Amino acid sequence: MKTYTTTPAGKVIAVGQLYRDAREVHVRTLRVDTIDVDRYDCIRVTCTVIRQEDGDKVTEPMRPTTMSPARLTSKSFRLLEDVK
Repeated sequence: MKTYTTTPAGKVIAVGQLYRDAREVHVRTLRVDTIDVDRYDCIRVTCTVIRQEDGDKVTEPMRPTTMSPARLTSKSFRLLEDVK
């Protein structure tokens, strides 16, 4: 397991960072938990959805979601908190 990875665009993703959907509805806050290489030798980032906002409804589902580093650092997400 890696503690950080760098995308081809030079963006660093590290365990412990917080990201947020860059949209207006059904907004999730994600915490980076693990960075692994899958069976196809692709890097996958596993996050936990620690908060979800849908209108006035706010929940803390604490469910996992997995994506590529490129997706997490795309315009679809914003970095909220970096690791110290």
